[in-house]
Amino acid sequence: MNFKPIYVYPAIVLVAISAIIVFLILDKEKASQSLTENKSHSQKNVSPEAIKMLAELKAKFEANQGDTLVVREYADFLAKGHDQDQAIELYKRILNEDPKRLDILFSIATLYFHTQKLDEAEIYVNKILTFDQNNTLALFNKGVLEYNFNRVDAAKTIWEDIVKRFPTSPEAELAKKELEFLKSK
Repeated sequence: MNFKPIYVYPAIVLVAISAIIVFLILDKEKASQSLTENKSHSQKNVSPEAIKMLAELKAKFEANQGDTLVVREYADFLAKGHDQDQAIELYKRILNEDPKRLDILFSIATLYFHTQKLDEAEIYVNKILTFDQNNTLALFNKGVLEYNFNRVDAAKTIWEDIVKRFPTSPEAELAKKELEFLKSK
């Protein structure tokens, strides 16, 4: 049975995110501080488990820099640990190998959105849509970006289109909520 990376990567990401959540829950006070406040990642800022995992992932990455799965795993951990800039650089390395990696494009777009670099986020959402014009998540995100750029009519048009063309998708449900929100304003 052949496994395609597009199916394996999301599972790995979910495992990594679950591990991070567990570590952060174990030590809420330390987790609330940014990893970037202290580049040495001393125990004052981060739980020992997270420090250990970061060291292990970094060593694995340094030994296997050509393995996009390892690079992705390290980048995902850095992204969750508030080192978005380094995570983005690693994601871009993966894109150099395969520019059509939608999972990586989504990761970069999400990080740019969360750091309020909306112009950059829009570039990556648009790249996703060039490869898959019917990607409902990318379409929904495009609407969110339009709204954040104060182009409310464009956002509304995108969300109405999602509801019309993809009525059973999870993004259609989200789009309906956004449209209701717009009506209430």
